[in-house]
Amino acid sequence: MRLLHRMDLRNLFAGAGWLAFAQVFGVLCALGTTVLWTRFMSIELFGEFRTLTGIVGFVSAFALMGTGQAVLMSASKNADGNYSALLRSKLKANCWASLVLSGAALYHLWSPSGSAAIGLGLLAVAAIFPIYNTSDFWMAWLNGKSRFLELALGRSLISALGIAAVAAVALTSVTQLWVVCLVYFGFAAAQSGWALLRTSRQRANDTKDVSIPAFGVHSSIAMAFSGLLSLDVVVLNHLFSAQDVAIYAVALQFPELLKRLFSVMDSIISPKIYAAVDFKSIWPEIKGAFLTVTVGCVAIGIVGFFLLPPLTVLLFSERYADAAEFGRWLWLAVACCGSTTLLAPALLSTQKPFFVYAPYIGYPLFQAVLFASLVSNGIGGLTLARIVGVLVLSAFYVGGFVYCLRGSGVKVVRAL
Repeated sequence: MRLLHRMDLRNLFAGAGWLAFAQVFGVLCALGTTVLWTRFMSIELFGEFRTLTGIVGFVSAFALMGTGQAVLMSASKNADGNYSALLRSKLKANCWASLVLSGAALYHLWSPSGSAAIGLGLLAVAAIFPIYNTSDFWMAWLNGKSRFLELALGRSLISALGIAAVAAVALTSVTQLWVVCLVYFGFAAAQSGWALLRTSRQRANDTKDVSIPAFGVHSSIAMAFSGLLSLDVVVLNHLFSAQDVAIYAVALQFPELLKRLFSVMDSIISPKIYAAVDFKSIWPEIKGAFLTVTVGCVAIGIVGFFLLPPLTVLLFSERYADAAEFGRWLWLAVACCGSTTLLAPALLSTQKPFFVYAPYIGYPLFQAVLFASLVSNGIGGLTLARIVGVLVLSAFYVGGFVYCLRGSGVKVVRAL
């Protein structure tokens, strides 16, 4: 039994390594994609595309996003019989979401304040959305089945297809947004369709657990609020212009990449947290790593604060120089507070509902209120809203961790 446990641990850490590689590869591809956009495409087209992806992101949040959690649980428990029912539910929700995207497209096509380019682009996305929006499904299945190498390759392919799509439209001098959308979202939809066929053949039994799909519905309700975080670019485009959206998107580029790198550290430190028997044993296990990461992140934040302006011009051209003046402050906030997100798994391990609803519902609502309050100030207002959101969420993680640490007999769920 002890040997088996060691083998499981070895497989887990090996899987974390593959997923970390996929995440780093994704960060590099995302950076390369933005370089292509800013260097070879017009600033208006880039802004319209980011506005469109904001609309798609908002609608996607209401298409049973929590199904991925149910799929992961089903795969982990070998309840392979849940696969078909969960997939049908996801596809049905995606079809409804596709109709909503079509409605948004008609608004942009007919409204005086809309954009015909965005409207046509949304119609193109709506046509392939039911298959496109299933990546969370097959990735959760592979994760639950501990097929970490296959999952890492799938994630890496998503990133590679994204940059390949932008490169293809840039090299062919495409200027129509709807064509860009067909290529970009079409590549991803083709991969998801293939992945669904592959994972459907991996089912080994017909065992069902009817409680898991019900849990997926509750998760979907909670996670739907995350869609509010996609509305900043939509409102910015409506009140200002597509050019402002493009500059704002570049301002977010480096801070968002830094967040993705934090998730790599999270995958490394999480096994230590989930291996703990009670909450008070967590801090001695992660104290050294947490303090080291904190000091390193603060140093990265300070260095990046001064390097971002010339680096932004070097990578994205002089047209986006203003983006660095906004992005450097958000970078500093994300870097200095980033290590606190490593405390999130510890809070979730207590299974206290508050530590689930606060970040998944409370934070998006709070962030949306900040967006609405500060968007009149343009890019600077939205950047300030994000900085305040980062600081508040960081304070929540630290405060929650200290509270649980001082508590007595707080149990954690042992996952290993």
